[in-house]
Amino acid sequence: MRIRTLRRLLAPSILVLAAACGGDGGRVAPPAPVVPNGKTTVAADRADATLMVRTPTAPYGERSGSTLQLDAAVFNPNGKELEHKKHIDWSSSDDQVVTVDSTGLITAQGVGRAEVYVDHKKGRDVVKVEVIPVPVASVRLAGPDSASVNDTLLYVATPLDSVGEPLSDRAVNWESSAPNFASVNDTGAVVAHRIGDADIVATSEGKSSRIALKVWRALVATVNVQPDAVELPQFRKATLSAIARDRHGNVLDDREVLWTSASSLVASIDASSGKLVARDVGGTVVTATVEGKEGHAAVTVTNPVEARALWVTRFDYTLADRVDFPKIATIFQKAASANFNVVYFQVRTSGDALYFSDIEPCSPRMCGRLGGPRPAQDPLAVALAEAAKYGIEVHAWLNAYTGFISGSTTACNQFIVSTPANWLKAHPEWSVSTKNFTTGVITPQTANCVGTSEYMWVSPGVPQVRTQLATVAADIARRYGPSGLKGIHLDRIRFPSNQVSYDAASQQAFKDATGNFPTSNAQAAWLNFRRGFVNQGVREVFDSIRMVDPRLVLSAAVFPGYQPRAGWSAQWSYTDLFQDPQAWAQGGYLDVEVPMNYPATSTSASWTV
Repeated sequence: MRIRTLRRLLAPSILVLAAACGGDGGRVAPPAPVVPNGKTTVAADRADATLMVRTPTAPYGERSGSTLQLDAAVFNPNGKELEHKKHIDWSSSDDQVVTVDSTGLITAQGVGRAEVYVDHKKGRDVVKVEVIPVPVASVRLAGPDSASVNDTLLYVATPLDSVGEPLSDRAVNWESSAPNFASVNDTGAVVAHRIGDADIVATSEGKSSRIALKVWRALVATVNVQPDAVELPQFRKATLSAIARDRHGNVLDDREVLWTSASSLVASIDASSGKLVARDVGGTVVTATVEGKEGHAAVTVTNPVEARALWVTRFDYTLADRVDFPKIATIFQKAASANFNVVYFQVRTSGDALYFSDIEPCSPRMCGRLGGPRPAQDPLAVALAEAAKYGIEVHAWLNAYTGFISGSTTACNQFIVSTPANWLKAHPEWSVSTKNFTTGVITPQTANCVGTSEYMWVSPGVPQVRTQLATVAADIARRYGPSGLKGIHLDRIRFPSNQVSYDAASQQAFKDATGNFPTSNAQAAWLNFRRGFVNQGVREVFDSIRMVDPRLVLSAAVFPGYQPRAGWSAQWSYTDLFQDPQAWAQGGYLDVEVPMNYPATSTSASWTV
């Protein structure tokens, strides 16, 4: 409080005001002698005073204002103190700012300015009073010093006065030194965004306090395995997934998962990928562990499925220029009576479609000419409907890398421009090609359609060829899966011979990998490289259909002889055709191998393998 002694000229009789703030302090000495003016005059000992309130916005009467005790004395014109206090009255110009009682005790009520009057029958004096809020001396800040990513924290800032008492209703400004790591709003709510450090600062009336916050990686709270119950026939495969979440339910997709099986004899699982293989009939529990938290799935392995499969070729249900739809019904009726439960139904010959496709042109055997008008019915849809009557599985049979039929003038005359375009007609550069290593001449099969047996082929070394095959397979899976299609069956998933392919894309890929172009058909690195093209093609089809439906089965018709054996005369899948079904199965991107075992004839000794 500030007390200033007031000196003024007074009459011979003087009233002197003595003040004590908050009841502390004694009487104030009377003013120095003055020249009498012949009358009694009231005079205060101060011109102004400063008081404080603790809570300016609280209801009136509850603001905890400070007090100031005023006192008065009356002097006659000769300076003698008179006893006239009972004739002194106190009043305030604004009771909302200060009040004053009959003893001269003033109490702060609200922020502002007011005047306190002291009246005597002979005169009046005035004290000017200003009331201010109690100033903030410090800020007490409470909150955690660490958090995990995605946590929301609440900090509390309390402004304090000079003796450590809380001050209500004071504005607090909040700030984060690194809002990218942890941000704070105007209520003190902090959100942890990234791993790192940030200072959370609260400021009130220029006084600040801060807490250093460290943001840690979010902790795993739960792990869920999907699906949480699996039933697989023996020898079948499945892939499980684990979803880790923090305590807020946010998915943590950057955490490593460790997979284990309680009984690997029943079902084994790859520790890092979650790929499950049914080994033996029985039950087990598979566990996914992420940073000490576990999720589980119950696995039941049932007896193996016996597949009694039948190939239905295009020749079985079409004529040269149309589909024999009643024949489709007859085929499935006979298949059921013969106890078959799987049918591989041919729907793609050579870059054409024996079903309703918007990607490849309609087959001449369905539409009369390549890309001709469709019939009223879709052969694959009809086959699925007939199969459903008998509980027979249908798998769509696709010739993989045959470009177009060849070997005769009639066949080659069907190789025409169409909408959509046949892939080899639109891109003759995709054709497989032979190379004369003496002259360096490269000859594509499209240069001799009539003289090429069965089919002109496209090269699996061309990335666009592999992509189109995968796209066609995914399109069939997407459109016919809801109608009951169970899988995709690949035929001609190979090169036609080890004399090909010297197309530009394949040779350039080999040069990019090795630094040189191929030097001979028998070059070991070139043999492996071509085999890799075929492997990649199978993987891309597998991935494309599993993206549509993980339950779909991928099967392939493969040559029965894998690698050469002494004394056996055969065309071998691995060395002669670059077909490696063992790699496909071991790599987990082929579900079923179907060896092409045919009866031996006088001209087909290779099939006796």
